[in-house]
Amino acid sequence: MVRWHLLHKGRAVDVAPSVYDVARRVAQHRRTNAYKIGYTNNPRMRLSKHREHYDEMIVLYQTRSLDSALNMEAWLISEMWCSNDNAIGGGGGKVGEPPYFVYLVRCICA
Repeated sequence: MVRWHLLHKGRAVDVAPSVYDVARRVAQHRRTNAYKIGYTNNPRMRLSKHREHYDEMIVLYQTRSLDSALNMEAWLISEMWCSNDNAIGGGGGKVGEPPYFVYLVRCICA
């Protein structure tokens, strides 16, 4: 399931604290077993690629700027590095047309 938490649009520097707050709360939720942060221009298709390991995607941020999406993704990963499943600091996905979305996928404990 894709949940859209799109209160956060605009310049990454302006909304980063709010995006981080939502990501942190989701990551620390008692039912979150594991999570990963990423970006995409197609959340539903991207979730289908994560289905083997994750149950849910929470879309945190939307922008038309690829640089803003990449910066937000890299910043969230670095801020939450000790507890996320990301193998690298971000930027590993394909680039398509805007809009771009930064998301958190999580495995939910049964």
